[in-house]
Amino acid sequence: MTDKEQGTLSLKVMRLTRPNFFPSLPIYPDLAGAEESGATGALKGSINDFYLKYGIQSDENQRSEQKKPKGLIYPLTENLILPKTFGTLYLGETFVSQFLLTNESLKSISNIYSTVEMQSNSQKNLLFDSRTPKNSESQQTNSSGGTGQSEFGMGSNMTGINLASKQIYNFQVRHETKELGLHVLMCTITYIDIGGDKQVVKKVFKFNVENPLVVKTKANHCSYQPEIVFLEVQVQNMTQEPMYIERFGFEPSPEFEATDLNETGKLISNETPEMEITDNIENQEPLGNQSNLKVSPHWNSVWNTVFINPGDIRQYLYLLVPKAMKTNAGIADMDIDSVRNIRYLSGLGKLDIIWNWSFCGGGRLQTSQLVRNSPGLYPIEVDQFTMIKRNVQETELENNSDEKLQSKADSNNELSPFTAYLETPFTIECIITNTSESEMNIIVETETNEESPIVVSGPLTHILGSLDPSKSKKLLLEYLPLLPGTHSIGNLLLRDMNSNFTRKINNAFNVFVVE
Repeated sequence: MTDKEQGTLSLKVMRLTRPNFFPSLPIYPDLAGAEESGATGALKGSINDFYLKYGIQSDENQRSEQKKPKGLIYPLTENLILPKTFGTLYLGETFVSQFLLTNESLKSISNIYSTVEMQSNSQKNLLFDSRTPKNSESQQTNSSGGTGQSEFGMGSNMTGINLASKQIYNFQVRHETKELGLHVLMCTITYIDIGGDKQVVKKVFKFNVENPLVVKTKANHCSYQPEIVFLEVQVQNMTQEPMYIERFGFEPSPEFEATDLNETGKLISNETPEMEITDNIENQEPLGNQSNLKVSPHWNSVWNTVFINPGDIRQYLYLLVPKAMKTNAGIADMDIDSVRNIRYLSGLGKLDIIWNWSFCGGGRLQTSQLVRNSPGLYPIEVDQFTMIKRNVQETELENNSDEKLQSKADSNNELSPFTAYLETPFTIECIITNTSESEMNIIVETETNEESPIVVSGPLTHILGSLDPSKSKKLLLEYLPLLPGTHSIGNLLLRDMNSNFTRKINNAFNVFVVE
């Protein structure tokens, strides 16, 4: 990106960018004609050292290289070359440009003023103005090579800059790109020529800012406790070279606490001390209590490498729990207004991504506030599902051996609290809450598929009777599992006989059945 003003004053504009390796022709034949000759060994040694010098090769690249025919196919040069074109500028990168003004005449030029502006689709930013006080982000040098505030420094040139014959005025501008699309770099130079006339030089450079990453998000609500949010984040590398992810962080909004499920399961809230999540499941409380979230502390990162190849997609998962749910197990322990405020929270947080390329190039991308579709608040709410297991000895057949009974009894504490035994009845306890402002007469009906591996072993219809506003009642549902695996207990149909309001909850709860 270079342009000159033919005549008294010349202007050169250069973008400071990363260099590339100087290309070389691949060497395929064995130069010495022998498999283990000295020349061949030296060349192979240079190839093996190539990745140690210039970067780490991922497992996928190593597998792809093994499929290629044998031969010396890598460049052996260590020389660098500057790019001949402007290149591609990505969102989040810092645009750095160098400006050089040279007095091409044999006489001095006085009262030189220069301004640089960056204009995008929605805004215009002043990057440099020689009339303003010195800017920490702008750097100037004189022809002698000194850096910083020289005799041409900003803030001391209210009357303009004077350049002697062949003297150079050099300054640098930086701009962090925060918007996609067309950008226009405008440079305006005013000066007094040899004849005493005022001259104006304007140069315009256009370039596009592209997106390095495509970020897609999806908020999933827990069916039996909609206050809990599982946030899925999908990231795709849209550049033409591997990307090193230096930091991929999620900053939750003040109303939520987040747990990174991609690493070792630690809270990432700034207001609470870091808490390690254990895999102890004894005496587990409902999921609403953040201190009892069960994630193994021995998990490693779900990704074996910090590099993302061009076009590759990665998916991250975060667990978000409202801070108001930390000390409350569910809706029954809170007032309805607080529950309504939690349900209609829309802002989840922001993503902060820092990436790098080879030769220390890179950038930073911060997303806007991630939002979700509110799960809403129904007039009849159901939450705090818990399982009540029956004693193994009471439900086993008489022909079972004592060792088998003792084995099941001993393993009862080692399984998840939502685990049931095959052909052993279990009871689900939940809380029904009237969140409306009117009295309700609630009836609950259970529905299961004819081919469902879990059947209802208790009443199909439960009459809860009169329920005042903001009041709750417990509901006990009895089931019998017939097949091992993860299965749904079926649907729940809740009906208010006073207002004829009906709500159907599909797949209300899941249990894990073992033999």
